[in-house]
Amino acid sequence: LAIAAWWLLGKMDILPSLGTIFRPKEVVIDQTPVVIRQIKPLAQLATITAYTEVTPDSSVRTTVGDRLRDVLNPFSMEVAMNRELIVVGKVLIHAGVDLEKLSPQHLYIHEDSIHIQLPPAELLDVIVNPSGTDIFLEEGRWDNTAIVNLKNKIRQKAVEEVKAKGILQQAERHRPHLAGRK
Repeated sequence: LAIAAWWLLGKMDILPSLGTIFRPKEVVIDQTPVVIRQIKPLAQLATITAYTEVTPDSSVRTTVGDRLRDVLNPFSMEVAMNRELIVVGKVLIHAGVDLEKLSPQHLYIHEDSIHIQLPPAELLDVIVNPSGTDIFLEEGRWDNTAIVNLKNKIRQKAVEEVKAKGILQQAERHRPHLAGRK
């Protein structure tokens, strides 16, 4: 009786037939809209790229309110005295020339030659990729504001580190002198 009911419901396309249950199905991916949040024109000449890994100081003393919340929470098994997060942030830094700072005063035309005086080298991009951040220790609760502050510390420490190693001087050395014929 059960087999007859299954067969009948299968013929009415209410239940799948036994032959199609394990057959591979075609995967259909719906079209999703592409959302563009910002368009940034790039007029940059990157002359050097640096990669660094930094570990910011991320130990934070908990507030009295945080400790009271832990004491009053019946599900909390301990009272956190400090919040500590040990991470290694992987940072990519591009240095070079911002070509948007060029003006007509930077052009010099002499007979059949054009000379362009490029602006001095500067840091163009500091990229901290969250997926490239390794977390080694996490104690306590970290809200979004604390994580943003930690990301800013990583960025600031990376900039200080590469500046101390002379990235701007190296970018300046690699900055080309442009001259051309009319």
